[in-house]
Amino acid sequence: MTVHSAAEAESVAKSIGGPVSLKVSDPMVLHKSDVGGVLLNIVPGEISNAFKQLAKQLASHNIELKAASVMPMVSAGAEVLAGITHDDVFGPLVAFGAGGYFVELLDDVVFRVLPLTDRDASEMVRSTRAFHLLTGFRGSPHSDIEALERLLLKLGALAEAVPEIEEIDLNPVIVHEAGQGISLIDARVRLGPR
Repeated sequence: MTVHSAAEAESVAKSIGGPVSLKVSDPMVLHKSDVGGVLLNIVPGEISNAFKQLAKQLASHNIELKAASVMPMVSAGAEVLAGITHDDVFGPLVAFGAGGYFVELLDDVVFRVLPLTDRDASEMVRSTRAFHLLTGFRGSPHSDIEALERLLLKLGALAEAVPEIEEIDLNPVIVHEAGQGISLIDARVRLGPR
């Protein structure tokens, strides 16, 4: 839920009831963590102070906090990215790779043209280094790869159905333990004139 003041943030956090995240909501801020625009695991009684802290952190980067999102914390899992991009030659492409902080560091993203098949989605996931994070790397639990593949297929169907979509960036997508699904943590959508 989007809030515009510490009081609104407090009200939303109380309605959620558990730990929440607080993130700057500004289309000009693409990498929220780079400017101190994300606070995690905030208990409802501390959200007002957290809102003020977020404003202070952003101000140190010359960004005014006009709006923020308050969301429930989700359980841990592997962080990946998924999305749609548009190529001038190939048209809409579905993207998948390592997400969160690792996007630029690992440069681990693959793309597929449409229409996307079950086999394409499976190959996309398995052809990245991120796949190791999903299959129990260093004792971590196996992730819900089936839910992730369904997401990729739905993105492909959406790109075909809505040609005005220039870009969708879902990052991070938290992939929970097998059978527990996924959580979309941050999303950006850009429409074009098609």
